[in-house]
Amino acid sequence: MQELNPVIITKGKEKYNVQLLEKLPEKDYNESYIQEIIIENSELLRLKEIDVSCGRIASLCREFPVDSSGHSIDDLFIDSNGVLTIVECKLIRNHQATREVLGQILDYAKEIVKFDYKELNNRILKKEKKSLFEKASEMIDCLDQEVFEENVNRNLKEGRINLVIAGDRISRNVEELVTFLNGYTKMSFKIGVVEIQLYKLINSKDVIAIPNCLFKTVEYRLVRLGTEQDEKDNIIKPQDKLELFYEKIQKNTGLADKLRTFVDEICYENHLVKIIGRGESISLNIKTEDEENNLMSISDNGRVSFFGITANNLPENKIKIGREYIDTLCKAFGAEANYNESGWGVYPKIKGERLNIKTILKDTEKIKDEVRKIVNSLEQLNDFT
Repeated sequence: MQELNPVIITKGKEKYNVQLLEKLPEKDYNESYIQEIIIENSELLRLKEIDVSCGRIASLCREFPVDSSGHSIDDLFIDSNGVLTIVECKLIRNHQATREVLGQILDYAKEIVKFDYKELNNRILKKEKKSLFEKASEMIDCLDQEVFEENVNRNLKEGRINLVIAGDRISRNVEELVTFLNGYTKMSFKIGVVEIQLYKLINSKDVIAIPNCLFKTVEYRLVRLGTEQDEKDNIIKPQDKLELFYEKIQKNTGLADKLRTFVDEICYENHLVKIIGRGESISLNIKTEDEENNLMSISDNGRVSFFGITANNLPENKIKIGREYIDTLCKAFGAEANYNESGWGVYPKIKGERLNIKTILKDTEKIKDEVRKIVNSLEQLNDFT
């Protein structure tokens, strides 16, 4: 079947004008070009389609050195949750590399999850002359450094990572390999394949990139063996995300049953949206998944935080409602709110220690009362009609 090129339609004074797009000639770009446009424009990766829990994205570097033999990752990104994304760029005309790309990106992933935050930071610093946190903060507002470092370490230890194969056109053999991995129980990580078709206007030097997430694997998780084989990886298929979260809560706090009852009741009573982010946290949101409507987040180590509901870019009346809610809860439990400069992240502490579910579950009725109040107040603002 003949390939059809897209067109641009603009409305003129008397009629619609149609401009034909033509494929960018292969001689006009190479893999380095694909790497460059992706590192500068993470939107091309369509990461939300590959990983629905993906946070705000920051580019870290190109050609990231992953081992002592000189191998490097084409493009490396990180999100606000501390989850890395490895991108390997290939062209359709590079047939040999296309056949090898899947094994290559898996090898990179297995190397990078051996790092901890310190090692990753040292390599970024050497390559970019800026620290990992500095690079992330350039594109992600209001990161809390302590929380960010903790999340990065945990994600590396547990093998939480996104892998993306990106190219101008994806050959069939890569598609077949990735599709095969969907049913392969020992496969780890989460892999997506993104095709970025390049066009240009006739008689113009401007390039138009059209990204398309062709397919992704189901999610698997990686668990380290706590033995003499600690450098090796034991790959298992994941449990349900919610059950995995409560399993970790039980291990870390012993309060899984009590927390589950509280979460189920408060969500049912107030029609809250329950969001699980890759098993490490649960967020309770009013009506939507938007961060500015987050009423509480609980990490799998039991720490309590608030995200977005008091951000400085929100309307003043909404910020006021959000602050009254957070301040009242913190006061009830003897905690200091600790707003960051933008108000986006709030990390309550009691005598220097983060507020924990061990404290808040002692008086769940107080939380329920305040949640009912803020839900009613926000609904009166017509935010959720």
